[in-house]
Amino acid sequence: MDFETNKEGEMIVLTPKIERLNAVNSQEFKDSAFKMIKDQCDGVVLNLEHIEFIDSSGIGALVSMLKELEREKKHFSVCGVNNGVKNLFKLTGLEKVLKITDSKKGS
Repeated sequence: MDFETNKEGEMIVLTPKIERLNAVNSQEFKDSAFKMIKDQCDGVVLNLEHIEFIDSSGIGALVSMLKELEREKKHFSVCGVNNGVKNLFKLTGLEKVLKITDSKKGS
């Protein structure tokens, strides 16, 4: 899977270059993201600026990332969230679990 990767201090900003995070690509998304972040940073800011749609498999991938990074006591936040995805996060209660920011710096 194609990601744009940038460093902001000790944080890695991952920007997936896909429009949909769904059953077709969620496992590849998760596997690719974990390979990139393993032991390389203090945390991750996931920039969703290109993602227009997320299904339940995509939500599962995000929750897996959150749990893994929490287990390792690392920061995880999400930015670049469009209104449709924000509404999905509200509907599913993820807005209470995910740290959603306007900044790629994770704060």
